[in-house]
Parts: sequence; structure tokens; C-alpha cells
Amino acid sequence: MPMTAVSSWLVDMTYQEIVDKIEKMRRFGRATGYQVSREMLDRLSHPEEGQRVIHIAGTNGKGSTAAILAYILAAQGFRVGLFSSPHLLRFNERICILETEENRRGAFDAATAPRVITRQISDDAVRRLGEKILELPMELPPTMFDICFCMGLCYFREEVCDFVILETGLGGKYDSTRASSVVPLISIITSIGLDHTAILGNRPEEIAENKAGILRPGTRCILGPMEEAASRVIIRRCRQEGIPFWQVTKSGAKDIFLARGLKREDLALEGHYQLYNGACAILAAEILHEMGVTCQKERKTDRARGSVTTAPDSVREENQAFCRALRSGLAQVSWPGRMERVNYRGRQILIDGAHNPQGVDALAKSLRGLYQDTTCVFIIGILADKEYDLMLEEILPLAAEVVTVTVDSDRALQAERLAALIRGRGGCAHRAGSVSEALELAADICKRREGQGIRSPLVLFGSLYFVGQVKAFLADSPEEFRPEAAQKRESDI
Repeated sequence: MPMTAVSSWLVDMTYQEIVDKIEKMRRFGRATGYQVSREMLDRLSHPEEGQRVIHIAGTNGKGSTAAILAYILAAQGFRVGLFSSPHLLRFNERICILETEENRRGAFDAATAPRVITRQISDDAVRRLGEKILELPMELPPTMFDICFCMGLCYFREEVCDFVILETGLGGKYDSTRASSVVPLISIITSIGLDHTAILGNRPEEIAENKAGILRPGTRCILGPMEEAASRVIIRRCRQEGIPFWQVTKSGAKDIFLARGLKREDLALEGHYQLYNGACAILAAEILHEMGVTCQKERKTDRARGSVTTAPDSVREENQAFCRALRSGLAQVSWPGRMERVNYRGRQILIDGAHNPQGVDALAKSLRGLYQDTTCVFIIGILADKEYDLMLEEILPLAAEVVTVTVDSDRALQAERLAALIRGRGGCAHRAGSVSEALELAADICKRREGQGIRSPLVLFGSLYFVGQVKAFLADSPEEFRPEAAQKRESDI
């Protein structure tokens, strides 16, 4: 089979040229992501070897769970590599390092609760590692995701990460992230819902079977809330492989917080559904702590950047330090584009990346908790390959009026088509030709309703590509836009 190498045009390429080349690569190839990334990692001499990995899959919630866990571990004084997708504004968002400034200097003190900092992979590292990976003589043509994943593992090795958290791209069994040769310490499956049905199947059991493909003998499994039919599939797999498992239920999630002296309000992320993601992350952190891998006495002292502060002498002090880090990490976590509040021209907008029926259902429940019986003005941009009929069924009862936008993607559901579907269901919909026009139109609708004495929150949701498109527009209007810290208006506990 012919090798595919591209070194002839890679000489002296800039960061932007490398990113453009990667982003223009196909989404899917003739081989599975698992097959391609396995070959790529072989050719890179397996940069993941020796790393301590947490693997996270799920229809929804996997990114938020990954972020929460990363902040908790970083607050304990560890350097954490986080691989996630997609990015909202810049390619570099996919590959991040989280740690405290004190830990970076080799002076972490477990008795304090220092601030966690997040730094994205540098442009130079993207250029350098991108060139290296694109020059590989691959037999199987890689996709963008394969390159991003392997770039992340190479960068995390260079940065001598204590932990690496990997978020799957699609499914589990055939996903690129499963090509890692390292058995994860913990594997988390956050939720099972209908998404990517053409690839993963039309029933929860089929989707669960695919996502359960991340489970390997030697790992430990955490399941988030899901239908019993789906959880049965995953639990059966755990029992077959001798994998210990824990399940977070909707009714038991708040107990995971309470048992550790925490409240839902201690988690900085807004949204009803974040209670479940937070519970999964807390449980994972506690399992790692009980395993001893996050005790300070277990840390490496010969790391490339220097030694770490000596550990507390007693188990009691160690547990106290863990509880402080748990609270500190939860309080600091940030995950843009998920129930994120921003101000645009003096008006607050709630932005969320709900892009499938389960995600929209979670958004609807959060909005009911926040605004009770108040209807909202929505701006929606979604992809045509999603279950948009089910999404509209969930959200339209909460809609006063809707503004539709076409996502900047060849997979987009056209704004006029979406507006027609909404009108066909008895809703009031307006088509906008651009993000700018949508924001102006939605703001005018809110202002008109306010003149009638009706308060209507402005909510923008849909594809994460759409959320990124909106955030890019807002970032280009800095005098009119500023992020706003989430303000809790609900009490789950």
C-alpha cells in the first residue's frame, strides 16, 4: 500500500498554514479513527506510554466532566493535560494544560487553595508538532481529529503531565482516542442519547455498546445518569471484563455533593445538567484519591521542572488537602459555550452548545429552573444531520419568538428551512442572514416585548460550530461584548 507523506510542501510553513492544512482534512476516512491513530502512534513511538490517563465518552456532558475533573486535579497540585473538541475560537483550545502557578514554579503548598491557570498549546508547538505528524509516512490517510489527538499526546509528554484527560470524538469503540496503548485509570461514560445515529445506531442500547468500547480490563468505570436499557449494556460489559463500576443516578447525584460537604452552588458551571457532570467528576477524583495516585506522597519528585513540596505527614492532613482542592477546583472551573452568560450592547445573552435532543432537553430543564414560566427569545443555528424535530419539540414550549441562522458549515440546516419548521409547529420564527443580523433582530424583539411589559430572556443555542461562530463575532466587537461570570439562580440542593 502506498505511503502518504506530505513533507514536500511543509518546509517553513507558518502556524496558520499548518492549522489551515489540518482543518481542511476530511472528517471521516476509509479506515476508523482507531485504526488510523493506532498507526500514527506506532510511527510516533507511542508518546502516551507512561502517562496516567482518564478516558471520557458520552453523548452529552463529556467535555464538561473532563473540565471539572481537570480543575479538581490541578487544584491538588498536578499538571493536567486536557484533550477536547471541537474548538470554539482557536485550534489551540483542543490541547490545554491546567495547573496552579505555584505548581508550575515547583512550589505547590497543599495547605492553600491556589488559582488554577489554563494555558493552551503554543502556536510554535502546533507548528512544530504539526509538521512532525504531517510528515509521517502513513499508510492510512489521517483525518483532522487523528492529527489533533496525536499532537495532544506528544505535547502532554513534552510537558511531563501528571494526568491526561482524553475526551472521545465520536462513540468509543472505533474512536481515535481508544488507540492509546495505555489502559485508563478511570473510564467515564457520562450519558447515552440519540446523536450520530447514522454511525452509532438508532437505539440507546446500540449507542451504549459503541461507547462501552472504551472499557478495557484494568480500568474502573463511572456511568452517568442514563436509561436503564443503556446502563444494562455498559454494566454487562464491566462484569464481563471484571471492571469495577460506579453509577451516578439523577436522584443520587446531589448526595455525592452532600456527602463531601458540598452544595450544587459550589460548582461554578451553571445549568441543571452540570449537577450530574460534577458528580461524575467528584466521584472520579475520589476514586483516584483512594487509589493513592493523587496523594502527594505518590508524586514524582524528579519531574523535568523540579521537585514538588513534601507531602502532609498524616492521612488526615492528606484528606483535608483533598477536600480543599475539591472545593477549590469546583469553584474555579470554566467551560465556555455551555450555559455561558455574555453581555452584548447592554443585554445579557445565555449561550449554550445544546445540539441534540438530550442536550436541548437538559437546556430546557435548566431554563425552567432559571426563569420558571417566562418564555424566551431564542437564536438557533443547528446542523441538518441532527434530530432537529425532537429538538424543536423540547424547546418550542419555552419560546416566545425564534430567530434562525444558518451555521457556517456544509452540514448546516438552512435558516429558512428551520424557520418554516417552527412556523409549521405554530411558533413565531424569523430568518436572519447572519449572526450580526440575528443578534440585532433578537435584541429588537426583546426590546419590543419589554415595551409591552413582558420580560423575555435572550438565549442562543445550537451546534458548537455555531457557538464558535457567534463567539468569534462577539470577540471582534470588544466594545460591545464582555463575558459575564455565571450567576446561580437555581438551587438543586
